[in-house]
Amino acid sequence: MDCFVILCDFHREQAWERWLSANANGMRSVKHTALCLLRQIAASETQEEYDIAIQALHKDPIWISTNSIKFKNYIENTWLPEKKRWVKAFRSGILETVVNTNNGVERKNRDFKHEFLNQYKDNSLSGMVTVLVDQFIPETYSRYVEANIRRCSDYRLNNSNLPKWLCNKPENFTRHCIEKIGLVKDCNNLKITFHENSKNKQVYEVKSFTSAKSYIVTIGGQDTKFPDCQCIEWKKTLMPCKHMVAIFQHCDGVSWDLLPDSYRLSPYFCLDNSVNYGNESCHEEESNICFEDNLSETQGHVILENVQNKIYPKQTNASSCRDILSQIKTLRLTANMFTNEIKNLKRDPTGRRYSEEVKKFALTVQFYSTRAYEYLRTVFKLPAPSSLSNWTSSQSYWKYPVGYVLIHWLTGHNLKALVQTCLQKCESSNIRVHTLTCDGSPVNMDCLQQLGCTFGVTIDQFYSKIYNTSSNRPVYAILDACHLLKLARNALADIGVLYDNNGHVFKWEHIVLLCQLQKTEGLTLSNKLGNRHIHFQQHKMNVKVASQTLSSSVADAIEFLMKCNVKGFEDAKGTVNFIRIFDRLFDIMNSKNAFAKNFKQTLKFSNSRYWMQAFSSSIAYLLSLHTDNSKNGPLLASQRCKTCVIGLVTNVLNIQSLALDLFNRSFEPL
Repeated sequence: MDCFVILCDFHREQAWERWLSANANGMRSVKHTALCLLRQIAASETQEEYDIAIQALHKDPIWISTNSIKFKNYIENTWLPEKKRWVKAFRSGILETVVNTNNGVERKNRDFKHEFLNQYKDNSLSGMVTVLVDQFIPETYSRYVEANIRRCSDYRLNNSNLPKWLCNKPENFTRHCIEKIGLVKDCNNLKITFHENSKNKQVYEVKSFTSAKSYIVTIGGQDTKFPDCQCIEWKKTLMPCKHMVAIFQHCDGVSWDLLPDSYRLSPYFCLDNSVNYGNESCHEEESNICFEDNLSETQGHVILENVQNKIYPKQTNASSCRDILSQIKTLRLTANMFTNEIKNLKRDPTGRRYSEEVKKFALTVQFYSTRAYEYLRTVFKLPAPSSLSNWTSSQSYWKYPVGYVLIHWLTGHNLKALVQTCLQKCESSNIRVHTLTCDGSPVNMDCLQQLGCTFGVTIDQFYSKIYNTSSNRPVYAILDACHLLKLARNALADIGVLYDNNGHVFKWEHIVLLCQLQKTEGLTLSNKLGNRHIHFQQHKMNVKVASQTLSSSVADAIEFLMKCNVKGFEDAKGTVNFIRIFDRLFDIMNSKNAFAKNFKQTLKFSNSRYWMQAFSSSIAYLLSLHTDNSKNGPLLASQRCKTCVIGLVTNVLNIQSLALDLFNRSFEPL
């Protein structure tokens, strides 16, 4: 076969890390510098960039040093001769939608051992091969066929708002494009310009959604294998970016079908044509899938019928056994309940003891319905809800520890390894991880960058999805909103003055003057400002103090004094606007109550229009803040205290993506 092997980015990094960390190679002390130089080579997008990166490596003291002979031999003999396999500049024309492996062989090996060979431990080699051929391979293929059929439009009805070009597509591709359609829909200043070109190329210029920058998008042509866009997201994923989707949505006569066949018909974007989808239309609620026994060697014949048989008939006996065991456990639980009741009949609440079965029963009922559990406690002597919280949490009721690591100190690299291990453990237990939440400490930010996140001073430089190597599903990085609010307050007090692109100025002095005025007059303008809010050094970790400082009530008070022409508040419009935006973002990101009002209500599809509009306007504002009275002055997002800005922008982007992912999922939560 005529194929070309590309080295996986993840395992390339892993190989470099391990070689540089080995004491025998003598590069441990300069490992991070060496990795940066090698990553620049790998990220080169053109031959010119590659040559510059090679020159930078050769001029670096690490390369010139006499102690780096092993390092030189390792790079020159092992990696540079195979540059076409790992340098981005030499991957042109190769579709790398998935640039990382997903440990598929290891996962299949695990499934084979634990699901199929578990009951055949005493079998010989021939017995293992029999299980492999008669059970494992047919069922694996059945699952593959089922996954294709479930995405087929003949299997279930699609949403009427779904574009036709997204029908009969893999789930991850559909979700990705729906997310981009949502971003295009929310853009108010969309501008697309068509440029004529030779050889039937359709070239467009799309203005950035959040800045003055423009991107050139090439849809197709006679001698092109793939479309193209200048944005970072396209270069990283080679999935349709928001600029391409904007052209599909708003340009007449331009659609997905105009893209080159070599890209459009990629297996990553299409269902498997070798699967026979049948001729009968049926919907998900009515359909089941059964497979004929006489499968051909090259293609399985699939029939869609309205029957009640299981998808995997060979597992029927095991399923029946599990049902019987479940009934036995139910009878055993009933006996344990009465035994527990008799033992605790004369005991005080503090002296009561519970068996493991009763504890599990209580936890299960409490999880599904707190009211049902409260009623059961009036009939039986069961543990208090506070006891259940202590059994299942580390510090508070909503946390469930999956492991503890004893450490003396931690680096971003160590934390990255722990996060990846945790994600793999969750995936092996069939736990879907949606978000990774942390505060904005330097170690955590370094860890996120090592996991693939990028941050910058423009919206196009942000990429904050982490891909779980075990499932290749995105995990959204979310920074703790409470910590970001404290960082914002600390940064503003240190800098003192900030400017936006409209010439408005934020002054920490306005908050100080408001506090002094209220103290002098002996009354407060419906806010809680006091000395501890101004001199917060002793309370810098107190979230309540930070939230009361940057609250809407403080903004209302300053705005009132500005309208009354009180001295010192004449130019307070920028301060009012700044506080309102930060307060609104904090309310949205810290929302808990589904019945609250305005932005304090939990994020729902019914109110998505309001909080998504707030998010869209906030991003441009945050990235426009600078530290002097000049539009070209240093941006706050590039300063030492930048974490509050890049953290909020990251949260806005990822919360939007996560919300669309959850709102549009095709299954109900547990």
